Amino acid sequence: MVTGNTTSAADVDASPTATAAFVTALVFNSAIAAVFVSAFLILWRRFPLTYAPRASLVPSMKQSPPVHPGVFSWLTTSLAISDDEYITRSGADLFSVVFFFRQMSRLFILVALGGAALLFPLHATGDSSLSGINILTLGNVGQDQSPRLWSNLILSFLFVAATLKVVFTLLEKATALRSRFVLSTEQTTGIAGYTLLVRDVPEDLRDREALRTLFDRVQPGQVHDVILARDADGLGSLSDDRMNARNNLEGASASYLAATTKAGPAASEADAAALRPKHRKYIVAGENLDSLETYAKDMKEADGKLQALREKKNVVSGKSAFIVFSNIFSPHVAALANIHGQPGVFHEKIPGVYPDDIIWENLGMPL
Repeated sequence: MVTGNTTSAADVDASPTATAAFVTALVFNSAIAAVFVSAFLILWRRFPLTYAPRASLVPSMKQSPPVHPGVFSWLTTSLAISDDEYITRSGADLFSVVFFFRQMSRLFILVALGGAALLFPLHATGDSSLSGINILTLGNVGQDQSPRLWSNLILSFLFVAATLKVVFTLLEKATALRSRFVLSTEQTTGIAGYTLLVRDVPEDLRDREALRTLFDRVQPGQVHDVILARDADGLGSLSDDRMNARNNLEGASASYLAATTKAGPAASEADAAALRPKHRKYIVAGENLDSLETYAKDMKEADGKLQALREKKNVVSGKSAFIVFSNIFSPHVAALANIHGQPGVFHEKIPGVYPDDIIWENLGMPL
């Protein structure tokens, strides 16, 4: 029979390997973090259009002066100024992002530093004969030291409670910001605050009265007007043709007026006719045309084509519509309502839309 020492897996102390791996990971990730932070500190000032578009695109007279100028102003400013000042300077959307990161940072500091300060001493004084970084783990608590494990359970409950507190704080702030936005002067004094943009309108409902009846069921008596997004395909090129003809006519008229003014009142009618501007039909070739008559004719033809297409497009509507309500809250209530049973129909309902925020090409209205 062979006898000898038996060693269990629990008796093997792998702390040198674990400690070395931890130190390696800490140094490596710290170096990567330092590289990224250094690159950001260099790039965010050299490329303001990418890292600070609101500040670089807004005219200098409308820009807010920096609170804490310096290399780390992007960090110190977000921590120093009040919520109201932040909203005034940057808007509610950007503030909501900063507020979220603030709350998450506080939660991380509480859990990480608080947990380490309270649990590490309890674990390190255990008697499981571990060493190195392993003495800071739960495994260093001996079997006869089970009362120490209550600290882990209690802190777990406290950390869950802290997380729930942060969640409710975020929800409360989101509700307050939403209410502040809906009741803002910009919303209550302009038509955009009362307007709901609906997309993917089915063909049988692409009618003003049909949509008015439908949304009147959602918000009874609050539908002020319905504006259908017309299909404007083709209008853009005709509008450009008319604009070019108008510009050419204005240029020729200005040239003719300048020539007749220079000739003076003594010029005869024959002289005035000779002063009328002319141009070649094909720029460098073709017959010599009277510019005033030709451009006036081109503009008249473009007007006729544009008006004919407008009347045609006015009959067939696009797949979107603007519902204007009489109450400031109605667009937001209607946006949350499920008003059609078919999937994909009325898929997007956007309240409080501003003309500058709409990509009109997506509505088929490039003009």
